[in-house]
Amino acid sequence: MSGEELSMSKLYLDTNVLYQLLGFSKNSRVKSQEALKQFIFNSEVVYLPSVVVCEILVKYKNNADKLQKILHLINNPPFKIVNSGHCRINLELPLFSLVDVNQIKLNLLQISTEIHILLGSKVFYEVFFTRLFLRVAKIYVAFLICVKFYGSNFIEPFALCKDIITYNDTEDTEKAMLWDLFVVYLTKDAKGHDEYLRKVFSKDISLFVEIITSALEERSADKKDIRVFLSSIEDFIEEEQPLKILRKLEKMKYLDKPERTDDENEDERRITEKDINKQVREYMLSVLTKNGNSVHFAQYTMMMLDQWRDGGNKFDKNNVGDMIILTSLDDPDSEMLLFDDNSYNYLQTIAHPSTVLIDRFYNMKELK
Repeated sequence: MSGEELSMSKLYLDTNVLYQLLGFSKNSRVKSQEALKQFIFNSEVVYLPSVVVCEILVKYKNNADKLQKILHLINNPPFKIVNSGHCRINLELPLFSLVDVNQIKLNLLQISTEIHILLGSKVFYEVFFTRLFLRVAKIYVAFLICVKFYGSNFIEPFALCKDIITYNDTEDTEKAMLWDLFVVYLTKDAKGHDEYLRKVFSKDISLFVEIITSALEERSADKKDIRVFLSSIEDFIEEEQPLKILRKLEKMKYLDKPERTDDENEDERRITEKDINKQVREYMLSVLTKNGNSVHFAQYTMMMLDQWRDGGNKFDKNNVGDMIILTSLDDPDSEMLLFDDNSYNYLQTIAHPSTVLIDRFYNMKELK
């Protein structure tokens, strides 16, 4: 069965599928390697998102043999590299015109220089979206703090916290220095990216909680009660996984929730709390999609935040890459063939047709 017979949409591949085609990894959950290759190579056009191309070239930039295989594959039909999603690269670089193995061998030094240029683009977008993700995570932290202490009267203090996020996000010198060092860290391709990223998150969230703690205490009529409450959350800031604060805040009791009267409808209370959460989620989505950012990036980010709230999941650099890859689906009538559980769960959540295509070739874990 040809690719055109199976799918009439624009077909995009993620990084793991490309690794599989190149033989760089063997995934036991792929149903048939032969069927996968036949489908892809019989397709008229297969689109490779720029972020995927950056990822694989940067990873193997010091391996001449694998670079030859990569460039020979991606620079020949049916593949077409496109600036899709939120990662723009210079597609006019000479390395993208090398189609012959001998040409590639003769130009490895120049190729290495051009890959360093791609690394700079990749890091720029990773840091931009990581910071945007963290900003929304802080909005969620502030919301949970305000709701847990102020209950239904959370709106005014939460507005104060949003103002703090807006005005203090780029002004703290120490925090800005941490991010600058992270950019250097990524560009040098050192080991331990994820550990360093978590340190940046920990410092950023710690500073943020300290700022809003002081602001909320200042405006509180009963400073003793709020001081006790806020001091109880200071221990939630964990250097290893700082975003676990979402789960711990979620589990806290509402301090000002009144005793339920006999005539009070419990369902009405649930609806009220559900509506409050809905309003805040809509606000977070508006922040994520501001200035034309991808809806898929925004929705995937919200799914990740829900996972931290419910299970305290880890955050690593690959999460950011997955977010950016999924923005390729902003292209109308597009489908994504991918072998990543989190991304698949997201596509399943929004009922995207890509899941039908993925299920033909890959045994995904069940959606939790």
